[in-house]
Amino acid sequence: MGKVPVKFKKAVVDSFRRHAWNMGISHYHADILYMKDDKSSGNNHTLADIDVNRRYLTCQLRVFPALIERWKKSGMGELEDVIAHETAHILTQHLYDCGAARYQDPSEMIDAWEALTEAISRISIKLDKGLR
Repeated sequence: MGKVPVKFKKAVVDSFRRHAWNMGISHYHADILYMKDDKSSGNNHTLADIDVNRRYLTCQLRVFPALIERWKKSGMGELEDVIAHETAHILTQHLYDCGAARYQDPSEMIDAWEALTEAISRISIKLDKGLR
């Protein structure tokens, strides 16, 4: 993959910031990395992925060349979908961590569930206010 288009980088950053704000997680710091090689699993190319560090409120979003190629062909639609999906992983990380833990206190799962439920309800309220 050659140089990443500046317009693409701006679109990724703007999309991440907008979706993070919408989801109530704009306090997370994101490092966005544009990878040189695609990541494949079987016949599928991964378009982007994210690692979340809940303790330090950071994440690392990796964008793969396959997403750049799709953006060149189809524009913003799929880019928005992919970035929104990866951003949402920040919200669901706590629930995933609890589910994947070998040992957990039942209250940990309830806390993760309540935090995710609250975030979703706040998103709904924001959307509802925007539609009025």
